[in-house]
Amino acid sequence: MKRHFGPPPHSLATSGRMNARGIPVFYGATTPDIAIAEIRPAVGTYVVVAKFIPLKPLRILEMSALDTLGQVSGSLFDSAMEEKLSTASFLRKLSRKLTLPVAGNADNEYLITQAAAEYLSVAVACELDGLSFKSTQQAAEKNEKSSSLNIVLFSKSSSVQDADLNGNRYAVKLFEYDYDENGSHSWPEPVINKIQHISKELSVKRKSEKQLNEYALQLDAGELIFTESKA
Repeated sequence: MKRHFGPPPHSLATSGRMNARGIPVFYGATTPDIAIAEIRPAVGTYVVVAKFIPLKPLRILEMSALDTLGQVSGSLFDSAMEEKLSTASFLRKLSRKLTLPVAGNADNEYLITQAAAEYLSVAVACELDGLSFKSTQQAAEKNEKSSSLNIVLFSKSSSVQDADLNGNRYAVKLFEYDYDENGSHSWPEPVINKIQHISKELSVKRKSEKQLNEYALQLDAGELIFTESKA
């Protein structure tokens, strides 16, 4: 179950706002409401929201903070001043670009943010694990007042503990059913039960293959939220 909530494998990673096709990253949010809004579920469909716990300190760059970059001080006759002004202007535009809804071909619309994210993910000077930014699914006025953010963790910092293992198995039942003279009836009542426990020997072996501190996140299976999407 855990591997289905983390980043997809390389072969299934589609193009996104902060990643090119084939490059898996972790997309999350600081609140369930933002997480649900970002996937744009159809009204009446059911959504599962998962809570993740960081297993180590993560260095996140809040892109929305770039909106308030002040004017760069210095002389306009200084040759280095032009570069500073250009950099500040680019960062402000990049921050705004992250919160613009996409129209048309998403692959083309995302090229700028994809390139910027890829650079930041490998830039040694930055040493970043990911980025945070305002939701594109909220009105600008609401974004200004809200502290809720989207979170993107780069591939190097998005591994989920036990997501690469198959030892834990779960039985998931989303609905209860009943029958009477009028036919069958169903109602949402999700239940998740572990049906197979990983053996102690296998657990020790797997932990030795990958140290705990190599993982960035842990899924809190006890905090899964099952909800109906509404208008």
